[in-house]
Amino acid sequence: IAKIKALVPAAYSSVQKTEETAIEYDELTKFPELKAVIVDLLTFLGAPITFFVGGTLIFASGLYLKNSFKQVEGVSLDDNAYGTDTKSGKSKFWVVITLSVVLGIYTTLILKFIPNLLNDRYGALDYNFSGNAIATGLLIVAAFFSLVFGRYVNKDNIDVFAVWGILGYAVTFGTLVVFVGPFATFLSCLLLTIFFSFLSVSALPLALYELSTRQTIFGVGLFYGFLELGEYLWNIIFF
Repeated sequence: IAKIKALVPAAYSSVQKTEETAIEYDELTKFPELKAVIVDLLTFLGAPITFFVGGTLIFASGLYLKNSFKQVEGVSLDDNAYGTDTKSGKSKFWVVITLSVVLGIYTTLILKFIPNLLNDRYGALDYNFSGNAIATGLLIVAAFFSLVFGRYVNKDNIDVFAVWGILGYAVTFGTLVVFVGPFATFLSCLLLTIFFSFLSVSALPLALYELSTRQTIFGVGLFYGFLELGEYLWNIIFF
């Protein structure tokens, strides 16, 4: 106990010293210009390019690290550890990009287009509902269905979930736009959440199945980068 009592003041003074040092070198006060440049650069590039560049840099750094280890004396790397687990032996980046772009567009339609559509429609029908509130409800219902259907997704049927999600969403979205009746609108919205959940639970896992072990990190970076493309295009077209 005596030793603990003696160590407490020393530890407390060390913490105080660390906090004072952190305040002294706070980047907000010491490097405001650097922070402003970084924020402006990221804002100018946008999320898709930022994620893409980030994934590329991670892939490049991993490749550099692997090659550096090969040059270290006494260190040997097993080539099988970097083998691919895809059926074709190569990464299918077009599958990764397609799944990402489609999921991003479908998400943007729920968040941006459907609220405006429902606001106009319910306004014309004199219903006291908010399109934004209904769109939020759609995402909540889709999250619930994702929890349910996610239990049944496996490597044997994951592509079926993805295809049904893509095609089913497209057809149901068309019915939502064409048919304006209350029942048709409700049914279309319900089916949209189901098919959207199909794609939500299968897009990224299927993308991972189509990536080799060597390029997994790079592929995930591509996936999340192109995922923002839908909102990016929306902002360009309508703003």
